[in-house]
Amino acid sequence: MTIPPLSTTDLAHGIVAWRGAGQATPLVLMHGLGGSSRSWEFQYRNLGDTFRVVAWDCPGYGASDDLADPTPGVDDYVTAALGLIDALGFETVALLGHSMGGVIAGRLASRYPARVSHLVLSCTSVGWGSPRHAARAAGFERRLSELRALTAAEFGAARAATMVADDCDPTVRAKVAGIASQARLSGYGAACHMLMNTDNSEVIRSLALPTMVISADKDQVASAAQADELVHMIEGCQRVILRGVGHAPYIEDPEPYNAILRRFLAS
Repeated sequence: MTIPPLSTTDLAHGIVAWRGAGQATPLVLMHGLGGSSRSWEFQYRNLGDTFRVVAWDCPGYGASDDLADPTPGVDDYVTAALGLIDALGFETVALLGHSMGGVIAGRLASRYPARVSHLVLSCTSVGWGSPRHAARAAGFERRLSELRALTAAEFGAARAATMVADDCDPTVRAKVAGIASQARLSGYGAACHMLMNTDNSEVIRSLALPTMVISADKDQVASAAQADELVHMIEGCQRVILRGVGHAPYIEDPEPYNAILRRFLAS
């Protein structure tokens, strides 16, 4: 199977692009800051026998239009995500958010719990809007400076260097770099602004649906402590630590990643 072709849906703010594969239970995937709908190649391929796997290009990414506000809040992304879910005719979905996507998915599930059957928070956090995380702003500003100054290929390589484990297969590293290289400044900048101004600490405590938090032992972007913070806030949450992979476990070593998804989503 090749990666599914792009489809587009018109929403209130503009076009959202997405890819879909398979049938039956809807599983919606939300990529990270350096990702796109292309990130989920191995999930389309290996989970489509059981799930209707749908992944968007977040607003400002890939073939999706930017949001109207160049400095959007997390709820603007939630509105776009829910608009796509509605447009696709899904009443209830299993929802997986990775990194940046996890911040959006956590907020969506907290605000609209009846629309989410299962929630997977993959290599993510509560967001960086709390004053205790103020130091993170420098990291986002550095990434934006790199995006302005480097060629697309150089930016992709720089991002992949932190996203995968040091001993990652070079072909996988190149794939991650190729996806990250397609970031555009408007969408990436808007997403960085959203992350720096979101704190899901309070709303996520209200979650009362099956939730799993995934982290990876070689992740240089989202630490185990950030995952632990989420787990402590969500009653009855499942915790999984993947070994030997970095911040892109869905592509670095997709077989165990997909296996834990299957087990959790069958619960």
